[in-house]
Amino acid sequence: VRRAVLLSSSRALETSVELMRTQRQREDFARQLERNENQRRIGLLNELRDTEVRLADIGTRLRAASQKLQPVGATAAPLSIAGETVRAQMTIVRNVDGQWRKQAADEDAEVAPGDTIEVRFSNELESAAAQ
Repeated sequence: VRRAVLLSSSRALETSVELMRTQRQREDFARQLERNENQRRIGLLNELRDTEVRLADIGTRLRAASQKLQPVGATAAPLSIAGETVRAQMTIVRNVDGQWRKQAADEDAEVAPGDTIEVRFSNELESAAAQ
């Protein structure tokens, strides 16, 4: 009888030790799962932030390109963009007797082969500042 009680109590002790070990493992796995979820969330938030920054940068570049290209194809007459008058100033750069010369041009100026045309868009504020 004593031997059976001793065997039974040692098995009960082993079972309780195994139960505590399993509970500790379960808690460790729960903490690891929470840590992994937090790291995943942090990674996704960082990626979202980086994507938003890139999107804002691309949007800014797109607006700038749109503003630059908006007057293309327009006449030399002043054009109003966002409440400011934009003027196109054209210059023809031509090789005359081996020297490059610049001459002011308008939309009716004749262009020869080899000429380079410089077009500069300026608004009223830039013109006033230059004077």
